Amino acid sequence: MLTKPKTKLIPQVGEWIVEQERFAPVEVLRTPKGELVIDFGQNLTGYVEMRIKGKRGDRVVMHHAEVLDKDGNFYNANFRSAKNENVYVLSGEEDLFKPTYTFQGFRYIRLTEYPFETADPKDFCAVAVYSEMKRTGRFACGNEKINQLYHNIVWGQRSNYLDVPTDCPQRDERLGWTGDAQMFFKTAAINFDVEKFFTKWLGDMALEQRADGAVMGIVPHCLKGHETRLSAAWGDAACIIPWQMYLSYGNKALLREHFPMMKKWVDFMHAAGPEEFLWLGEFHYGDWFAIDGNQNIGEGATPTDLVASAYFAHSTELLVRAGEALGMDMSEYRTLHANVVKAFRARYVRNGKLYPRANGNEDVLGKESQTAYILLLYFHLYEGEEERRYFAARLAELIREWGTAMSTGFVGTPYILHALSENGYTDLAYELLFREAYPSWLYTVCHGGTTMWEHWDGVKEDGSFWPNWANSFNHYAYGSVFDWIFGVSCGVKPTAPAYREVSVEPHPTRALGFTDASIETRSGKIRAHWYYKGDAVYYELEIPNGVTAHLTLPSGYKADLTGGIYHFAE
Repeated sequence: MLTKPKTKLIPQVGEWIVEQERFAPVEVLRTPKGELVIDFGQNLTGYVEMRIKGKRGDRVVMHHAEVLDKDGNFYNANFRSAKNENVYVLSGEEDLFKPTYTFQGFRYIRLTEYPFETADPKDFCAVAVYSEMKRTGRFACGNEKINQLYHNIVWGQRSNYLDVPTDCPQRDERLGWTGDAQMFFKTAAINFDVEKFFTKWLGDMALEQRADGAVMGIVPHCLKGHETRLSAAWGDAACIIPWQMYLSYGNKALLREHFPMMKKWVDFMHAAGPEEFLWLGEFHYGDWFAIDGNQNIGEGATPTDLVASAYFAHSTELLVRAGEALGMDMSEYRTLHANVVKAFRARYVRNGKLYPRANGNEDVLGKESQTAYILLLYFHLYEGEEERRYFAARLAELIREWGTAMSTGFVGTPYILHALSENGYTDLAYELLFREAYPSWLYTVCHGGTTMWEHWDGVKEDGSFWPNWANSFNHYAYGSVFDWIFGVSCGVKPTAPAYREVSVEPHPTRALGFTDASIETRSGKIRAHWYYKGDAVYYELEIPNGVTAHLTLPSGYKADLTGGIYHFAE
């Protein structure tokens, strides 16, 4: 007896997944172990297309990897239980093989079985596969390592925007982690038009939100053993992404659609803990993989109660902004936000200084951390200019104490340069950006990475690897640094939805030489270009009709610009 299905078919909501760029091999090599390996020169998500003619019944067995080990041998232990194996049986005619309904994350393939002594590179092609998003942002500068960093950021996004925003494309995971998605969203919406992509995924999130408002760490929620895993900074994607979508694209109807999800998440946090205006005492991922804590468990040194309560304040503030943009009376949640900030400060700030209590303990101090100060500054949890200046100075001191380096993980890293530049430390922010030693963004570049890594030192200085339980070489979260490069170095930030109004406040530095950045917005193309000529800095700006740009140059010169092309020098 046939039963009526309970599911309902609906038209395609998100972007189509299509074949994109094609990569010819850059090298066919024999490793020290004697294995036949092909290098495509780029870590990507997709599959290998192979042309071959051989004896009927012969097999080709192909395995995939992101890196070679320090001896030059094929290495895929970081894939954990994922086989990433393709097996083909030859027909005896000329065959064209490629997978269907699957994908791999890889740069290298090993021909574990192959009927010939060597491989002709003309017979192989790596095909990138990801959602069909329109490219909107462009960037170039005079520093080749920063250009490579941007290349890695873009390819991290391409590799992980395959119907849902996955954390990584290669191992036995490939899941829509909410924290990674919200941390990277501003960069994502500069590089590509992601409105339709996230319309689909936010719809998934709203469908999976629990009746009490909780949002799990993964959407779609499908990871066995994580049925109750929810976390601050991860679940806050329910507020952060809808608001940032509105700023990027000005789609008020979409904001209205997801306002109930935002409100339910804030109400969930309000009811979550023993304290009415703090979120205390529950599991959180915290400053994931920060290097100032126990990396064996992932959690950084910043107390997770502090992180959770700071995000409670931040998401409540975003909910208020969203409601007011929709013409709603948000006085109740304005009061809630004020109470959360007041409770946060009562617990974590004493006499104008950070008092990082350990989780669940009123008397024991937690460890002072860069991320704690970053959240205080970026979420505006300070009171008055004197306190703000102290927090910024202390953050700068902690960075110097680490050898002018970050100790931050997934929570602190997206905001660290913003927290510095917004508080008078742009020069220090640039020092972090240009740092090449571990930990830094350019460490990956200097060690041959072509995408972003999950860890600052996925490959260590001695060539060994971070432990295999979590060591992806295509993990886009730290690529969030580009929204600072675009918004502060190049100087373009939206101050009204859909870029109808922008601030243009570039921060030139000779270490970059020049920057040339543009973005195709709903309001037209905006371009900002600065470069050095002798002792002077020249600026070229392109502003579309209907957009107002509030220009501030380093000299203090200010002007309001409307549609046109402008040139300045100072």
